Amino acid sequence: MAEFEGIFVVTMSPFRDGRVDERAVRHMVDHFVDAGVQGLVVLGSNGENPYLSEEEKRQLIDITVDQVRGRLPVIAGTGCTGTDSTIALTRHAREAGADAALVALPQYFRVGFEDVKRHFSRLVQEAGLPIL
Repeated sequence: MAEFEGIFVVTMSPFRDGRVDERAVRHMVDHFVDAGVQGLVVLGSNGENPYLSEEEKRQLIDITVDQVRGRLPVIAGTGCTGTDSTIALTRHAREAGADAALVALPQYFRVGFEDVKRHFSRLVQEAGLPIL
C-alpha cells in the first residue's frame, strides 16, 4: 500500500467545449509532480464532482493515473449518490491504478448509522481499494 503523507493536491477537472480536456489534465498532473507534491486527489468531494457523468469521472481517473505513471500516489474520489455506483467507480479506480479511494457519504438523502455502516461495509468488501 502507498504511503500517504505530505502534501496532496486536489486537482481540478478541466473541460473544453463540454468535454474532459485530456491535454489540460496531463499538463496539470505534470505541473504538480514537477512542483514536488507527494500525491494527487482526483475528484475530491467538493466542486464539480457531483455534476459529472460516470464516464467523465472514469476519464478523469484514467487520465490522471496514466499521466502520473507511478511517480506518486493517486487518491480517487469515488463517492456517488448510492452504494452500487460508488462500488462500481471504486472498482474502476482500482483497475486504473489508483492507490486509494476518497469516499464521502451519499448525499441528498438522510442516512442513519446502520445505513452508513452497511454502505462502507459493502464498499470495503467489494471494491478492493483502501478507503479514506
